[in-house]
Amino acid sequence: MEVRYGNKPLPISEKIYLKKSLEYYNDLLQEIRAEMKNGTIKSYEDGGKRYTKPEELVPLIREEQEYIRQNNNPIELNKAIKYPVK
Repeated sequence: MEVRYGNKPLPISEKIYLKKSLEYYNDLLQEIRAEMKNGTIKSYEDGGKRYTKPEELVPLIREEQEYIRQNNNPIELNKAIKYPVK
Protein backbone atom coordinates (compact mmCIF):
# COMPACT_ATOMS: atom_id res chain seq x y z
CA MET A 1 0.00 0.00 0.00
CA GLU A 2 1.12 3.50 -0.74
CA VAL A 3 1.98 5.99 1.99
CA ARG A 4 0.79 9.55 1.43
CA TYR A 5 1.84 12.56 3.46
CA GLY A 6 3.37 10.23 6.05
CA ASN A 7 0.03 8.52 6.76
CA LYS A 8 -0.39 4.81 6.19
CA PRO A 9 -3.76 3.69 4.81
CA LEU A 10 -6.01 1.49 6.88
CA PRO A 11 -6.27 -1.99 5.39
CA ILE A 12 -9.90 -3.09 4.97
CA SER A 13 -11.40 -6.22 3.50
CA GLU A 14 -13.50 -6.25 0.35
CA LYS A 15 -16.51 -7.22 2.46
CA ILE A 16 -16.20 -4.06 4.56
CA TYR A 17 -15.60 -1.94 1.44
CA LEU A 18 -18.77 -3.35 -0.15
CA LYS A 19 -20.78 -2.73 3.03
CA LYS A 20 -19.60 0.88 3.37
CA SER A 21 -20.16 1.60 -0.33
CA LEU A 22 -23.75 0.37 -0.10
CA GLU A 23 -24.34 2.34 3.12
CA TYR A 24 -23.16 5.51 1.37
CA TYR A 25 -25.28 4.77 -1.70
CA ASN A 26 -28.44 4.16 0.35
CA ASP A 27 -28.22 7.46 2.25
CA LEU A 28 -25.93 9.87 0.43
CA LEU A 29 -26.87 13.00 2.34
CA GLN A 30 -27.63 11.55 5.77
CA GLU A 31 -25.48 14.09 7.61
CA ILE A 32 -27.09 17.03 5.83
CA ARG A 33 -30.60 15.68 6.45
CA ALA A 34 -29.83 15.11 10.14
CA GLU A 35 -28.44 18.64 10.52
CA MET A 36 -31.53 20.08 8.82
CA LYS A 37 -33.82 18.18 11.19
CA ASN A 38 -31.82 19.29 14.25
CA GLY A 39 -31.77 22.87 13.07
CA THR A 40 -27.96 23.01 12.88
CA ILE A 41 -28.19 24.19 9.28
CA LYS A 42 -31.16 25.93 7.75
CA SER A 43 -30.54 25.13 4.08
CA TYR A 44 -28.32 23.26 1.64
CA GLU A 45 -27.35 24.61 -1.77
CA ASP A 46 -26.32 22.46 -4.72
CA GLY A 47 -26.00 23.58 -8.32
CA GLY A 48 -27.59 26.95 -7.62
CA LYS A 49 -30.70 25.41 -6.08
CA ARG A 50 -31.46 25.84 -2.38
CA TYR A 51 -33.03 23.07 -0.32
CA THR A 52 -34.63 24.05 3.00
CA LYS A 53 -36.41 20.81 4.00
CA PRO A 54 -35.02 17.27 4.22
CA GLU A 55 -37.85 16.02 1.96
CA GLU A 56 -36.66 18.33 -0.82
CA LEU A 57 -33.36 16.41 -0.99
CA VAL A 58 -35.00 13.22 -2.33
CA PRO A 59 -34.73 14.16 -6.06
CA LEU A 60 -31.11 15.19 -5.53
CA ILE A 61 -30.36 11.85 -3.85
CA ARG A 62 -32.01 9.91 -6.68
CA GLU A 63 -30.01 11.81 -9.31
CA GLU A 64 -26.78 11.08 -7.46
CA GLN A 65 -27.69 7.39 -7.09
CA GLU A 66 -28.35 7.19 -10.83
CA TYR A 67 -24.97 8.79 -11.48
CA ILE A 68 -23.24 6.25 -9.23
CA ARG A 69 -24.98 3.33 -10.98
CA GLN A 70 -24.11 4.61 -14.46
CA ASN A 71 -20.47 5.24 -13.61
CA ASN A 72 -19.91 1.98 -11.76
CA ASN A 73 -17.20 0.75 -14.12
CA PRO A 74 -14.64 -1.34 -12.21
CA ILE A 75 -11.62 -2.88 -13.88
CA GLU A 76 -12.35 -6.27 -12.34
CA LEU A 77 -15.93 -7.15 -13.29
CA ASN A 78 -16.23 -9.81 -10.61
CA LYS A 79 -15.72 -7.08 -7.98
CA ALA A 80 -18.39 -4.75 -9.35
CA ILE A 81 -20.83 -3.46 -6.74
CA LYS A 82 -24.44 -4.28 -7.54
CA TYR A 83 -26.23 -1.09 -6.53
CA PRO A 84 -30.02 -1.54 -6.08
CA VAL A 85 -32.40 0.46 -8.25
CA LYS A 86 -34.91 2.41 -6.15
